[in-house]
Amino acid sequence: MQMIKDAAANGERTKLQKAAHALRSPSVSIGAARLGMMCQSLEISADKQLWAELSQMINQIESEYRNVVKFIQNFYL
Repeated sequence: MQMIKDAAANGERTKLQKAAHALRSPSVSIGAARLGMMCQSLEISADKQLWAELSQMINQIESEYRNVVKFIQNFYL
């Protein structure tokens, strides 16, 4: 998640795509399909969307990421 935020803050679209892909794969592997789909959308859109739209997508991904982390923490505690 931090790589996504850093890439966006630096305006690096290619790194943003790679970071979204890097989060998508493990998300899908652990069953966080919604997070995976959101990352895939960001990965696809990163090179053509306006930064304002990408920022909104990133905020939604971060919220879903927090939900996934919270679920995993609650599940294992």
